[in-house]
Amino acid sequence: MSIQELEQKVEELRYSIHSEYQRGAMRDEDKIADLQQQLDDLTQQLDVEQRLAQHEERVEENQTQIAYILDNLTVEDVSMRELCNNEAAYQLLRTVVQQTMMDREEKLLSEIKSTKDQLDAAKTERDNTQKQYDEMYEVSAQQVKEIANLKAELEDTERKRDAAAAELDEAKAEIARLNSQVDDLRKEIAVGAVNAVQVVDVKDALDNYKKQKQLDEASKPAIYDVQQTDLKGSTFTAKLAETNEQITFGWIERNKYKEVTAQEAEVFRAEYLARQAEKETERNQDDLALGSGAVVIPTDSQFQKESESQLDGVDQGDTDGALETEAAGSVAERLQALEQRVTLLEQQALTKGEAA
Repeated sequence: MSIQELEQKVEELRYSIHSEYQRGAMRDEDKIADLQQQLDDLTQQLDVEQRLAQHEERVEENQTQIAYILDNLTVEDVSMRELCNNEAAYQLLRTVVQQTMMDREEKLLSEIKSTKDQLDAAKTERDNTQKQYDEMYEVSAQQVKEIANLKAELEDTERKRDAAAAELDEAKAEIARLNSQVDDLRKEIAVGAVNAVQVVDVKDALDNYKKQKQLDEASKPAIYDVQQTDLKGSTFTAKLAETNEQITFGWIERNKYKEVTAQEAEVFRAEYLARQAEKETERNQDDLALGSGAVVIPTDSQFQKESESQLDGVDQGDTDGALETEAAGSVAERLQALEQRVTLLEQQALTKGEAA
């Protein structure tokens, strides 16, 4: 491409870039960048071509100037031709000078050509890079398209999965409803249509509740002779069945106690005294065992049986109250006799200890 053609192409590119900028916000930035790159390449190529042309012109001018200078060069009105011995010597000098100047220009020309070759190689490399970029861009665009398709498929799969999960939940709910209907029908077949609605599986829970309630009631302290101490009914007085001790409590604390009759209180008191006597006997046995060996206190099985039968009679309830009074008196007498026997045994043990 000649210099004139390059200059014309450069002007066309500049005009195209200027026209694209005139579009304002509608301009195509990618097109402008591509045109600018072409303009830069042509500008560099034009610069190289112009420098080559200028160099060739300068070489011709230098040859003419060298010949003219040598022909007209004088020293003290003596020309170069006269300084040489003959015409042949002058021509040799002229040729050598011209060749020297030509070698210098040829070297400069070679450097310019080398620069042009490097520029062409760089342009070729840039074109190859651009081609690779375009190929990679196409591959990337294809991958983006594939990713978009996969994403759409994934979203469609998720929608189908959610729909299937909803259908599964509905199916489970329907199965549960049908199972409930089957259970109702089985109950209706077992007990009849009228009594089917009355069948409730609460037997175990009810039994546990009753057992726990019995345990709670048994653990409550027994009281009797409960009296209200004020008009509001906020405080009460009562006697503990076991110790006959009088206590005072509020209406909120009333549930902590279980109320019994006076006859039932006698039974609780007798049981309490029996336990206390048994504990006292055990303590005395331990004390005697420490002194002179183990002392066995005889027991009256008949007394125990009679006491238990009398206490059972009290629990069953005697309408005239005679049985309760007799049982209470018998228990007191038996306890007194038991205390006397314990005292006697203690005295005997003490006597044996002193004798030893």
